[in-house]
Amino acid sequence: MSNDINANNDLLTQEEIVQRLLDIAKRYEIKEQLSLEDSDFIKKYATSVEM
Repeated sequence: MSNDINANNDLLTQEEIVQRLLDIAKRYEIKEQLSLEDSDFIKKYATSVEM
């Protein structure tokens, strides 16, 4: 992932983050490997939920 992409991600609103996560979810089938860019985005912005 390039630094330009990281810089753009730092400027995202909560709504843009949620929309991007939804877009990522729609692009993949179950057990399909994520791209490095999508994986890094999810690691940065997804939160864990305690059950």
